[in-house]
Amino acid sequence: MSFQAAAVERGEAVGRPRALELSGTWLLSGAMAAAGLLAYAFHILAARTLTTNEYGQVAAFWAALFIVVVVLFRPLEQTTARSIADRLERGQEGWTVLRSVVHMYAYLVLGVAVAAALAWNVVTQKLFDGSSFMTAMLAVGIAGYGVQYVGRGVLGGLRRFHALTGIHIGDGTVRLLVALPLLAVASKEVAAAALAAAGIATTSIYNPYRDQSARASTAETRSSANDELSANPSCEAS
Repeated sequence: MSFQAAAVERGEAVGRPRALELSGTWLLSGAMAAAGLLAYAFHILAARTLTTNEYGQVAAFWAALFIVVVVLFRPLEQTTARSIADRLERGQEGWTVLRSVVHMYAYLVLGVAVAAALAWNVVTQKLFDGSSFMTAMLAVGIAGYGVQYVGRGVLGGLRRFHALTGIHIGDGTVRLLVALPLLAVASKEVAAAALAAAGIATTSIYNPYRDQSARASTAETRSSANDELSANPSCEAS
């Protein structure tokens, strides 16, 4: 029996029904549309409560945050999703991929920390009109969204579409909730904290190390594959 056939009998990712993929696509599309509306609501709130100059700094914060995050961590997200899905399809465990990705994330964050330290004064003065708090929140937000993107890659590889939906909607919801004090205190620092908090808070929506079913499925796949090789050495050649 091949690894793939064994995985099918255990109800793993191999040979998932096409309907699951389609339902997941629609689910994620709806979640991203909702996230877009929540982001729009945040910008409306910030624009109505802050001065033109302050809102311009928040817009610069937003642009810098997501440009850096997308450039650094989107490739990591996509690689993680493809690698985990591929290994599970072939009946192999996926935690080796996660460990490698976590190491890569750590190197990238270290690079961000070094770059932030070197450019701190320039960013603070040129972008945020002397607000060191906003510069600090930018660095924290980049690191937080990096974790989120890694989690999204893991979820994509495991086809956990409901959890992915939670991350997308939770991101916009947390951002808007943390920004609500703007109605009472018009502060660009509050808006910056809201942007950073969204990336940090949504990393706790799904933690693959706490997902017992995911750990059990990948561990079971690895154990079964090893048992199969021991029982039938010819499988290794095939």
